[in-house]
Amino acid sequence: MRHKRSQSKVFRTLHLLLILCLILLIYIPNFIPSITNKVDPGYNILKFISCPLILLVICQSKMIQDFISRKFFIFLGKISFSLYGIHYVTLKFLFSYSVNEIGPYEYPLILSAIMCVLITIYIAYIMSCFESRYINYVNRAAKLITN
Repeated sequence: MRHKRSQSKVFRTLHLLLILCLILLIYIPNFIPSITNKVDPGYNILKFISCPLILLVICQSKMIQDFISRKFFIFLGKISFSLYGIHYVTLKFLFSYSVNEIGPYEYPLILSAIMCVLITIYIAYIMSCFESRYINYVNRAAKLITN
């Protein structure tokens, strides 16, 4: 019993270290430009190295895998292409409009941000439904054209 308890403690410590490494790998490459006020070539190399390390940490941690395997993250994965396509437009127009025209005094900034995220997810969901429904037609047309 004592052996299992010590093994469990080591296992939890390993998971905490993996999570700490993940946080540092995400935070440090994004923090450097904010303190130096410039982007140097070393910054790009640091991002180039940190991205595969982030994936390695995620692959080694069952706890992180379980967390990102939840329904919400699977949903985000399904609409990720549409999110990628629409997020700039909604950020540019909705969020900047709500901040510049309406102003942060009438609505708190966090409320504008939350509304922008929700609207972006909704629009991306609609686009992904359209995309998944009609992508087969596009694939067939592409095959006809190329053959």
